[in-house]
Amino acid sequence: MKRLRCGVIGLGWIGEHHVDALQQLPQAEITAVCTRRSDRLLEVAKKYRVPKTFTDYGALLADPEIDVVSIVTHVGDHLEPTLAALFIPQENSRVAAIPAR
Repeated sequence: MKRLRCGVIGLGWIGEHHVDALQQLPQAEITAVCTRRSDRLLEVAKKYRVPKTFTDYGALLADPEIDVVSIVTHVGDHLEPTLAALFIPQENSRVAAIPAR
């Protein structure tokens, strides 16, 4: 079975739990994480051995090695990355976005 290459946008307390949960799924692999704070980004990437890091969610969404993205930003910050993920300007968009509640 092909594993889904996952990206996580937002690395607060809940975002880190998404990273941890996705790593435990045999059908998923964490390919990238993204948050604005570089210190937090490096902390989570190192802890979970995530190969790619981004401080700009647009760059993560543009990465062709991402199949699915989990958007776990603050509630008031869900809209922009969600819309960006849903409307990736590519013929065959490969990212599905479901904001965390």
